[in-house]
Amino acid sequence: MTTLKAMIRPFMPQSMWLQRRAARSGSKRRPVKTEEAKQSDRPYTERFPARRDTKFFEIGEGLTLAVFWKDLPIGRGPAFSIHAGTSEPLKFDCFGDGGHYHTECPVLGQHRESRIWMFENSRKAQVDRAIFEIERNADYYICRTPKLAGRFVRTDPEKLHKACSRARQLAYQFIETIPELKEPAE
Repeated sequence: MTTLKAMIRPFMPQSMWLQRRAARSGSKRRPVKTEEAKQSDRPYTERFPARRDTKFFEIGEGLTLAVFWKDLPIGRGPAFSIHAGTSEPLKFDCFGDGGHYHTECPVLGQHRESRIWMFENSRKAQVDRAIFEIERNADYYICRTPKLAGRFVRTDPEKLHKACSRARQLAYQFIETIPELKEPAE
């Protein structure tokens, strides 16, 4: 029989689990920093070198929407990411034919597909889809992140609407002005 403690533990950040374990044992030692904590100490551009021309918009207390563009072997195009502390509950890669998005929802089982493919074929259509998903469903994805600290923040509807509007304009600007992202004429 599985206990509640055993079910909750996999969804708790390792650093939090180590701190609780140290507190229960009466240890005065500080827990060793986990890889996740070490990563969050590094500057954003070092952690994500493929993300270029990043612009951040506040969409709620403790929440930011990042807009940037990528040029990777699997595709190139504008991208969006929601940050809740060290968590990224929702990321969109608007690569045209290879457009997809990622979520941080807990997975119960062995198979973990990391991408959800987009139906839209053009980068601009995928940008519109990403903005729709962010405006309408961001809170749904944020509250399902396995990282406990990210679950309790919510978007501010007014800030979110303004940020999405500016993010869409910036993504369109990337598509139109950056040579690597220009779509071929049909």
